[in-house]
Amino acid sequence: MLYHDTVESEVLVHKPWFIGCIFAIVLAVFLIFNVAGTTMGELLRPVIGDHAQVKFYSRIAIAFVIAAMFCLNLVLIGFVPLKIQIGIVWFELVLL
Repeated sequence: MLYHDTVESEVLVHKPWFIGCIFAIVLAVFLIFNVAGTTMGELLRPVIGDHAQVKFYSRIAIAFVIAAMFCLNLVLIGFVPLKIQIGIVWFELVLL
């Protein structure tokens, strides 16, 4: 017989320290790789300018935008029920 889960716990993705740590890790990972020639780099070209002229600045800007979008995605998905979370994550995976 299955029992209804009555355990109430705090959602980890709503804690600022956790999101800050994830942001720092994602930012560091994307600073290591040069993603200026990717689709995200092309989308940010009007903001950044030519990648050949501002190499390190473009890396910082693109990594910052990716880290911010990733963390915002985590926080927003944390607010919806589990069944909808699963659907959203599968939809995002299909878009990749």
